[in-house]
Amino acid sequence: MAGLAETLAEHRSVTILGVDGVAVVLPKGQPDEEAVRAIDAALRAYAKRRGERLRLLIVVSQSVRPPSPDARTPARAMFAGFEDHVALLATVFEGSGFMTAAKRSVYTFVSGLLRRSVPGRVFPSVPQALAWMERECRARELPAPRSGRLAQLIAEAQDITDVTSGAA
Repeated sequence: MAGLAETLAEHRSVTILGVDGVAVVLPKGQPDEEAVRAIDAALRAYAKRRGERLRLLIVVSQSVRPPSPDARTPARAMFAGFEDHVALLATVFEGSGFMTAAKRSVYTFVSGLLRRSVPGRVFPSVPQALAWMERECRARELPAPRSGRLAQLIAEAQDITDVTSGAA
């Protein structure tokens, strides 16, 4: 069973959780430059405290808007620096349609420097992302997330995030 989730950072437009070396980023509203800096700082501190490169899961719910223009340059720098403290990256874009495509487009732009250094994939659902992450961890001899419990923790955190951000 996965350990207890700890809140690594809480910001008006992002919640970051840590569970057994898996960092979970849950954007809300419209992430801005301050949120990107909070994500970067929280991930670096968590990796340093654990003494290992993290498995990172970013879950972008349908209600999240694309990041503000001021967040995009810091986000590119953040992704470029992931090779120091991120071993794997799974990103989930929930939903479909124009807004989901727009968010994926911005994500492709800001994460473009990462593709060569950190294995990563984009998924339409948390269970698919966690299944991939589990397989990749085992193949790379990294501690694998316990998908069922982690999915439950993410769903609970999303419910809380939706209520506090007014999306419910």
